Amino acid sequence: MRALRILVNLCLTAILGLFLVVPGSFASLPVKELLSSQALSQAPEREAVQSAIKKGKPLDFLVRHRADLGRKGLAEVNSPEDLVPGEPLKVFLPDEALVQALSGNKSLIPVIERCHYYWEVPVSTKAGVPVASFRVEKFQGEWQVVEIGGSFREKELKFLADPGQIETLLLNHGIRQADAYAHFTLPPLHTDFLVIASDGKEYLIPLIHGGVPEAWGLKSGELYPREKVAATVGPVLKEMQAQPGKETGAPSKITFTSQPIWPFLVGGAFLAAAGAFVFLARRAHVK
Repeated sequence: MRALRILVNLCLTAILGLFLVVPGSFASLPVKELLSSQALSQAPEREAVQSAIKKGKPLDFLVRHRADLGRKGLAEVNSPEDLVPGEPLKVFLPDEALVQALSGNKSLIPVIERCHYYWEVPVSTKAGVPVASFRVEKFQGEWQVVEIGGSFREKELKFLADPGQIETLLLNHGIRQADAYAHFTLPPLHTDFLVIASDGKEYLIPLIHGGVPEAWGLKSGELYPREKVAATVGPVLKEMQAQPGKETGAPSKITFTSQPIWPFLVGGAFLAAAGAFVFLARRAHVK
């Protein structure tokens, strides 16, 4: 009897040890299920975000300022009723620790989960054509619509709004199960990244703002192992950190190297070049 108790204790200790050493191996989920776990419906602030959207009236703003936004899909939109908000996307804002982790090819998921986040809402026409997005963020203690227009063009918006496309891309690379998923933005690079952790590795999908198909040696919407992304954008991020006063803008040309040429552009010059005119819609600016 004593021998049986010892055997049971040894088995329990071994199982506990597995959880402690490789916690992600028991959290692996089908990609589709993992992506759905990021939905606003799973977030504690869902009612506050929905209330902020209703109060902020971003669709009205898009219609009133469609000429200024310069989006083709908005040209023939005459009423907010012609627009449909999509599923909000949880987007993390990077802190210094995340930038350092990416630059140094270190694990990103544990760092991302400690970052501040907002909700990006893609907007389409009733015909299903993506035209813009708006951002809901906790500002001055409450969730508010703080930006309307967005940085993405039709292709990237369609990709983000359809988890099926993300799932297909991962399946094409043999990734059927994953341990974690996150979406973070990196404004200095004018790029968002989707991060997937699977089988002890991390992969990134860059989504470049303004409809630019390639920059930093990376193609928008393609899957890369973390080390590839770190090798291309790491030196750029380190250079930016070394020159904090230097501003960057849109790439002057599409580059196939890890050192793209980004001219000194600011304000309206960048927005015009990137084709990503964005309206800040904090309460004081919404009319």
